[in-house]
Amino acid sequence: MNHKNKLVIDFNVANIVKKIFDMYVNGTGTKLIVQYLNDDHYLSPLGYRKTGIVQDKNRTNYLWNATTLCNMLKNEVC
Repeated sequence: MNHKNKLVIDFNVANIVKKIFDMYVNGTGTKLIVQYLNDDHYLSPLGYRKTGIVQDKNRTNYLWNATTLCNMLKNEVC
């Protein structure tokens, strides 16, 4: 299947991406969203790309930070 120049939903992370945007548009600040993501053991986008894992309670790397979150919120094709 050819996906060139088309956006494809990654259903492995679609729910958490929706949650992030819902939290943000409902007034939750980026600091609290980052805290939520890290407290619930969601790997950052880099961590997900490298491991293929969405959540990992035993992880020591791939924490979310405000810069990553803000870049994601600003990117219309993210």
